[in-house]
Amino acid sequence: MKWESFEKIMLTYKQALQDMHALHEIGLNLSDGKYDIMSHFYVLFNETMGIEYNSNGVDWIDWYIFETDWQQKKEYDAYNDKKELVAQDLRGLWELLESGYLNSQLPAVPTDL
Repeated sequence: MKWESFEKIMLTYKQALQDMHALHEIGLNLSDGKYDIMSHFYVLFNETMGIEYNSNGVDWIDWYIFETDWQQKKEYDAYNDKKELVAQDLRGLWELLESGYLNSQLPAVPTDL
């Protein structure tokens, strides 16, 4: 996937998550019950990224989003099993996903930061 497409998808998804959170804060919950729109966003996003990067790649993307809180946490560097830095920001994540680590060769997602 081209960097521009990856960045646009990721930043659009980030904005969707922020918008859903803002709506929840004012009492409109669109991630539960009859209108569970957030689950639809999640499936569309993960399926799209899974087509390009498989389940290992989606795990890395989820790590970036949820474990680093979109780089808001102080420590969000990711290392491979050789202790080499493999991702430090959104561009680094994309480079990792596009690198020779594709498919089952992706390093394991970090379990701790």
